[in-house]
Amino acid sequence: MKLGIEVEGKYKGFSTFFIQDTELPSFLSRLPSLLNKHTKTRHLYITDTGEIGNYIGSLVYLTDLLNITVETSAVVNLPKGVHIMLNIPSKEVWGLKETDSIKFHDDKNNVMSIPVESFLKTKPEDFDGDIEL
Repeated sequence: MKLGIEVEGKYKGFSTFFIQDTELPSFLSRLPSLLNKHTKTRHLYITDTGEIGNYIGSLVYLTDLLNITVETSAVVNLPKGVHIMLNIPSKEVWGLKETDSIKFHDDKNNVMSIPVESFLKTKPEDFDGDIEL
């Protein structure tokens, strides 16, 4: 369990609690004191280790208190108000130029695309500074 500044996605710049899904019970037991001590922290970033489905009830409860992001490698059915950070490992994207684009599609010809220049980019050193709780 860590505290730091989110450097990716929708909540970039927010003070954030970072946990793995299996840490949710411990996080919930510490939540009142954590919120009292870290009054400006209102974002929870959860890394799905494959157990997130076991904690849906906890997520429903937490959506009234925090903005929530779940990082997962598969689109999962999460409660309303929980933001997904879909993690798609790819070595190919790092060879693209700012003027290139990325396209996602399914077998029904639904397409989403985005120019590389529109991506929020994060460097390894951006993750420095998180503190253990």
